[in-house]
Amino acid sequence: MDSWITGRRLTAADYLAGLSVFGLLFAIYFFTASLRFETGDELFMYDTAVGFSRRGSVLRSMTADMDWPGETYVEPAQPVLAVPLIWLADKSDRIGNAHAALLFNPLVTAATAVVLLLYVRRLGYGAHAAVFTALLFGLTTIAWPYTKTFHREPLCTLGLLVAAYGLLRWRQSWAEPGAAVLPWLALAIVGAAASVLAKEAGLIALPLLMLIPVLGRRFMPRTGRQLAGTGLLALVLFVAAVGGLYYYMRVLGAGGPRFDVFGRIGQAIANRGLLFEGMAGLLLSPGKGVFWYSPVLLLALLGPWYAGARRFDVSWPLLLLLAFAVVYALVRGQIWYGGTNWGARYLVPVTPFLMLGAAPIIERALRPAAILWRIVIIAAALAGLAVQVPAVATNLLDYYRVLEATGIPGAPWTVAIWTPYYSAILGNWRMLLAGAPLDFAWARALASGADWQLAALLVAAAVVFGALLQRALRKPAGFFELTGWSFGVVLALLVLGFVSLRRLYPDQRYRGDSVLLQAMRSSLESGSANSDSAVFLNNRTYFDFMLNYFKGRAVWYTLELNPKELVAPGAQHPAPNTDPFDILNIDAWTPVDFFGRQHAQVFLLMESGPYTPNVTRALEWAMNTDMHRVRALEFSNEVRLLEFSTSKAPARAAPPEFALEYRMGDGVVLRGYDAKPPAGLVSPGSILNISTQWQAGEKVPAALAIGTYLMNPQGGIAFQDDSVPVGGFWPSADWQAGAVVRHNVAFVLPNDLAPGHYEVWCILYSQQDGSRMEVTDAAGTSIRDYALLYSVEIAR
Repeated sequence: MDSWITGRRLTAADYLAGLSVFGLLFAIYFFTASLRFETGDELFMYDTAVGFSRRGSVLRSMTADMDWPGETYVEPAQPVLAVPLIWLADKSDRIGNAHAALLFNPLVTAATAVVLLLYVRRLGYGAHAAVFTALLFGLTTIAWPYTKTFHREPLCTLGLLVAAYGLLRWRQSWAEPGAAVLPWLALAIVGAAASVLAKEAGLIALPLLMLIPVLGRRFMPRTGRQLAGTGLLALVLFVAAVGGLYYYMRVLGAGGPRFDVFGRIGQAIANRGLLFEGMAGLLLSPGKGVFWYSPVLLLALLGPWYAGARRFDVSWPLLLLLAFAVVYALVRGQIWYGGTNWGARYLVPVTPFLMLGAAPIIERALRPAAILWRIVIIAAALAGLAVQVPAVATNLLDYYRVLEATGIPGAPWTVAIWTPYYSAILGNWRMLLAGAPLDFAWARALASGADWQLAALLVAAAVVFGALLQRALRKPAGFFELTGWSFGVVLALLVLGFVSLRRLYPDQRYRGDSVLLQAMRSSLESGSANSDSAVFLNNRTYFDFMLNYFKGRAVWYTLELNPKELVAPGAQHPAPNTDPFDILNIDAWTPVDFFGRQHAQVFLLMESGPYTPNVTRALEWAMNTDMHRVRALEFSNEVRLLEFSTSKAPARAAPPEFALEYRMGDGVVLRGYDAKPPAGLVSPGSILNISTQWQAGEKVPAALAIGTYLMNPQGGIAFQDDSVPVGGFWPSADWQAGAVVRHNVAFVLPNDLAPGHYEVWCILYSQQDGSRMEVTDAAGTSIRDYALLYSVEIAR
């Protein structure tokens, strides 16, 4: 029996070291976190996670302007596992939702480093070698820059490493008398499932992971009972994973084209001519090559030669690297580089496995006389830091903008990949040395400037965890002591996260410092709390704010920009009798019409108002025409929240269901009204939709307002709407003789509305002095100064 296979039992000091490494890396990752989404992939992932957290739904909505809202096509693991962070943020008034979600990858990557540490220890390497391997992984490879993102690769990486560690422990447990065996196999299967459900690329690694038990095959189960137990557990977990995936994709309709194995094979065959270009790019190119962006991984090429009997366990990751490079080169074809990202994003899951190959070199360098090897390790570590520092210190997309400004056709995908000078490594260093702002949340979130107190707190936390790590390496620890330290570290991390996120809450990058937007958010959350409602953003102006701060259950959608939203200089503003649908982007209206109609009420968040020059506000105009407006909350001309009942309003010229022919003053006729529900019995919680039709005479007074009132049994006003016709889009000053106008309003009756007899009144009055127009019937008989439309009986 090889003693190294079974002889390295983990101690309390190992777990304490792992706990310290986790805290140290998390503090560093938080220090360099930007807490901002940069790519569409991240937003789709976050959109899905919010749907899971708030509504238990697989439907995306926030990113409706980027892709038609509907069933998500991302894998389920990351959105599901991010739910606790979003849920906790939703429960706190002073923690941003996006801020909290973007701590997911720092937590995942720190956990990956801990698993790597334990893995190296179980391979028989010393505690110092294991700790240095974990820290080099966490701070000198591309794992660090990806903690600033919400990409799936870090979780896929953790899942694969957990699966590999579980298989290693399963293999070793068969040779350890009395050791639990099946739990490690269960851990391996759960890790494998998590990796695949995080990103389908996990499937590439699974066959190679099965090589891990090969070395210990003589210790594997032999008896029928052992084989039966192992097989049954594997079958149960496999069926559970496949069943969950089937439910997610086939029943819920999510996942889209994911896990289409035959489709991927077809892509690979079609792209076979690009195999060598893709492999060369992923492995060697200055702009994407994995060894350029993680120089310490070069040690993995040397490690197997110095691993002795452990050669197999540290060399098979090279096959994993080759498999990922080949598959991605074939499947992704011309976009093998993976778009806008730092280095070889697709090879992130391979990184910790290659660090296993570096472990023998690190162990050798720790020997007292191994000065040359120590120099090699230090050089590799410094080179790795030199690569990662500009990546985490600056915004990645800023350099892509610099490349586009060069005028070189396709610069990010040509010279930036194959020319060292234009590579992101040197490019980001040039930006950093030229004074580019640090892309750290503590440096950029607050309008008052960098939060140096928060920066000092994070540095102090890293120092404390570093001291704890040093203590774990120097002094043995018992499991009782480990328990105490564990509670302390967990509590410290919770306090650190809570305090830090609260300090960053008024993030100016998300417009969190806007008093007006925060007031709007509060009104929106309270207004939608007890109703079946949806929220639509007219465009992306307030997208970031809603992303981080809105905590209501109402689903919200971002709509595409309307090409005709702006009136060209010198052009005429559309006439008031224009059909707004003629100037409305149909791709913006379709989500409102399709998804909005599934709710009783909708809110429209506008970034412009009546006093904004040269803006048509086509969507607001259309909603005032096609729906019934409940109210308008004007926080400023640039921050406006409008609420509508989604009941479809009658066409402007359609004859009213209930004709009146009342003359209001000398120049206007109230032709009639439509009511949903009509006069009669109405229950609290209902919505009264009222559409009045007006016709202009020869002389229509300017500045008229229409008042619609729900009068209570005591003769007082229970609800009222006073507004310019058509929500202000067709003021009476623009009424031409014979013009027919529809004015649509709605009253949302509260559930606790007192029962009784209520009447709906309508008046027309001057905005200048408040005087009401006299009401006369068709015969010219004066009635009163209001028109009684109909009455309803409120009954519980």
